[in-house]
Amino acid sequence: WAAERKESFESDLGAAEAAFSALRLFLGEEALTEPEQLFEPLHKFLVRFDAVAKEVEDAARESARQEARQARRQAKQGPKGPGRLPNRILLDESARFQPAQRPDVTDVVAAAGGGAAGGDH
Repeated sequence: WAAERKESFESDLGAAEAAFSALRLFLGEEALTEPEQLFEPLHKFLVRFDAVAKEVEDAARESARQEARQARRQAKQGPKGPGRLPNRILLDESARFQPAQRPDVTDVVAAAGGGAAGGDH
């Protein structure tokens, strides 16, 4: 049993060494002799890439949360911007639809500088 395991191990080791040599040649790293020298830069890149990807995902989630909060705030406050008129304009517009009131005669005479109504002529 031990002899079979040793042969299997040696066969797997030979296959791994051949695959590593082929990969080393493919990457143009002929002078490297240790797998750590070849895989360490790749490992560092992947660790950094994962960290940056997590930061980007977290920033996107936070941005979505802020947009949702802003939308809820705007929904509570009502519309703003071009779709909403200020109260002053609404009051001015509502005055157009009220029936016209005739001015008091004494106000018209006073405004014309004639003093009290029924004054000297």
